[in-house]
Amino acid sequence: MRDADLVKFARLTPSEGECLDLLARAESIVTRTMLIAPLPATTEPANDGESEAEMDTVEPAEPKYPGGKP
Repeated sequence: MRDADLVKFARLTPSEGECLDLLARAESIVTRTMLIAPLPATTEPANDGESEAEMDTVEPAEPKYPGGKP
């Protein structure tokens, strides 16, 4: 971050090598601090005789009040 501040506020122009080095360091920080989520279960969902097209269809919810307003 200090080097980025020098570029921004002191108008330092880094070389191509310095840019590539800073990019690699930044990517390393990000990858080392990433949270790794557990993999989802690999079991297949039960198919209760519905076709795939039927399983993807979502029915709209009925309004709780007549006309949709309380």
